[in-house]
Amino acid sequence: MAGSQRSFESRKQRFTNANEGIQGKSDYDPNRDLIKKAILTAFIASLNVKDAAVLVKINDYREKARLRRINCFREKGCLDNCLENRIRNAYAYVCAEFGRDSSPARIIKAFLAMIAPVYVKKDPNSPDTKGKSPSEKSFGSLINKGKEIAAVLDDLGADYNPSDPDISAASILALCELMDTYSKNIAKAEVAWSKAVSERKDLYDGPEGMTERIKIIKDYLASFPGGKKNQDYKDFCRLIAGR
Repeated sequence: MAGSQRSFESRKQRFTNANEGIQGKSDYDPNRDLIKKAILTAFIASLNVKDAAVLVKINDYREKARLRRINCFREKGCLDNCLENRIRNAYAYVCAEFGRDSSPARIIKAFLAMIAPVYVKKDPNSPDTKGKSPSEKSFGSLINKGKEIAAVLDDLGADYNPSDPDISAASILALCELMDTYSKNIAKAEVAWSKAVSERKDLYDGPEGMTERIKIIKDYLASFPGGKKNQDYKDFCRLIAGR
């Protein structure tokens, strides 16, 4: 999804300014529909619609991604009862009630170590080597492992009875399933955003887009007396360039 929102808005504004100059010229009367006055005004209106659509889609995507982020990993701005915190608190309860060496505690600890691995301090005298990071800090990994941990906690039965309802096996599983739904919604929102960006780019740079219309308008204005030295041509080029 190349091209920033700001760059598209800048291009549209320059084209709008140039079009205003054209609209005021009585001798601007081309036969080609693509660059007629009324068509250009309608075209700019369609640009506004597409720009607005892109903003709606990107904001929808960002909001869905934000909801998943604050509900998953423990980091700045996350919810206190995010999934990672629930797993860590469940681990603390399991350690207290079943012991740090119990099988459930070891399973949970192993996953927590993958989220935030402890790296062995590198010997400054050793050669530089590239190795695979042991970190598995991804939304998919956290959600899938959360489901596994919920199953481990559920297997403990009535013996697993924390006072915090957020770290019950059922609550952790429910949050994992909700995050699964969030991930699917994020993927759909990203596709919709990508489509809106593609449609907008076609209006700007497609076969009948802004770039092509600018070329045709320049050719038309260059046909006026004086060629490319006539004032109408120079004014249009200046406005398109943002000067």
